[in-house]
Amino acid sequence: MSQVRVAVIPAPGAPIEMREVGEPDLEAGAALLLVELSEVCGTDVSLHSGKLEGVPYPLVPGHVSVGRLEKIRGSLADVDGRVLREGDRVSRVEVSFNPHADLNRKHLDVRGCWGSDFSHFYRAVRIAADPVRSAPWARIPVRRYALGEAARTLDDVAKLRTVKALIDPRVSA
Repeated sequence: MSQVRVAVIPAPGAPIEMREVGEPDLEAGAALLLVELSEVCGTDVSLHSGKLEGVPYPLVPGHVSVGRLEKIRGSLADVDGRVLREGDRVSRVEVSFNPHADLNRKHLDVRGCWGSDFSHFYRAVRIAADPVRSAPWARIPVRRYALGEAARTLDDVAKLRTVKALIDPRVSA
């Protein structure tokens, strides 16, 4: 079994640790994601500072990721029923603990949906297609960090030096 390098929040307020962990045994219908980018946001800052209750520490920050399916055990399909294969790039994989879904249920409780509804998506596409209306979005600070910079990533998000932080395991520290 190979080892995987991860950044870990061991407990509320504890320093971020870099750990080598064993590759997980995959259950039927599960996949191993080779992460290319993982978003760190304000929710991760709250998890690190211990402001959210019911959190199963230790945990890995960055619950929204994109990457390639490295291994699949059994059959796996996307939301439209298309069969996924090893090497496919995916933008969301179920995780054992998602702070938005498991703790912060505001969108589900208030809007009756998770995250946003189609009207949000439709408006976003219309704004993106308009160079004048989309220009301010290009100024939102977004930064890439190496995996070993996970602690700095959380600090920069907490201090609003960046709005969206992306941990990229391919970036060297």
